[in-house]
Amino acid sequence: MVASFFAVPLLIFAVDPQGENVLLRKMKRLTDWPYVGQTVNALTQMWIDRSDRVSLSQSIEPSKTGKIFQATMLNQEQAHKKVAALVSVLDPYSGYRYAPQQIYEGKCEHEKQKDIKTIIKTDSHGFRSDNIGPKVNGTIRIAMVSGSAGHSGCENETTIIGYLSEIMNKDGKKVEFINASHVGYISKQELAVFVEELLDMNIDLLVAYDGYNDLDNYTSAVPVIGWPGLYWSAVHNPRKLPLDDLEHPNPKYASTPAEEIVQVRDFYLSNVEKMAKIAHAYNIKFLGVLQPAKNKQRAQKETCKKELAISARCDMHEFYYYSVEDRFEKWDRQQHASGRYLSLLDFVQDESIFLDVVHLPDSENKIVAEEIYRFIKAEQML
Repeated sequence: MVASFFAVPLLIFAVDPQGENVLLRKMKRLTDWPYVGQTVNALTQMWIDRSDRVSLSQSIEPSKTGKIFQATMLNQEQAHKKVAALVSVLDPYSGYRYAPQQIYEGKCEHEKQKDIKTIIKTDSHGFRSDNIGPKVNGTIRIAMVSGSAGHSGCENETTIIGYLSEIMNKDGKKVEFINASHVGYISKQELAVFVEELLDMNIDLLVAYDGYNDLDNYTSAVPVIGWPGLYWSAVHNPRKLPLDDLEHPNPKYASTPAEEIVQVRDFYLSNVEKMAKIAHAYNIKFLGVLQPAKNKQRAQKETCKKELAISARCDMHEFYYYSVEDRFEKWDRQQHASGRYLSLLDFVQDESIFLDVVHLPDSENKIVAEEIYRFIKAEQML
């Protein structure tokens, strides 16, 4: 017992012949497996953020329904708090979400919109929307789950779902919108947000606007299919992480085996299908949208869709996108799982419009929203 008592401080201060602390070296070995150390560190740091920002965070308490946690949302009357950068906090289902009741004022991130002022507000759920109360008769409530493409917009109203709400209101409907998008979300996280949050918010339509993050996250960030990315920049988490380099690429990048890309595609399609089936069970209309993307070889489109295989004439990105598009087209003809499906993959013909690979300026967000509404109206979804 006495020996054990003295062994602890000896281990803490012991150094090896090279002068490295023995305990630190042993701990470092525990984090040699790719991303374990970074992931644990990121989650820990997010928890610290959460504790330090009590006024922004949700209070959580043990659930009486058997779930790990039950979120107790802030009162809708609580004032927004200005922040220097948008803060994310831990979430037991999606991994992370934006802290509620934030307001951030600054300039748009992207170079092409750097002179445009941006105002980002989150509601009592951490969504990029206004706080909404009980649903009024005659109101249509629409929601979007997406990654940064659905979150992108210099103001809440200039996001795609914000514009879609505006367009529908001008068409004589009374519409409220919920933007549950978050930078970096993949389809599995969107599914979690839908099931754990949006189902209880009496929505009439769910739009899943995605496709890019599932592939990019696996090929360039986290080498585990379905594992959310935990690479935090100063924009989305202002604290400096003790372990750096969370954004270094997956060593498999550009040499990912073809069968793994098929698994990534099937994982994405499976989550879209689950959202459609659950929406139907709750009498919610569902629209899956394959988002526009840049840097595709359109000349190879027919080859990819005909062969549906990775080859010299159809690389892994084209295969992924065009095989998803092929499935969406078939699903929409069948109204698979009672959902509707729309591919906007090649919708933006002038690729100079893109801010980067997938993000669009506010003006193009509006055009995308108009196209989505044309589809909704033509198919009499609402």
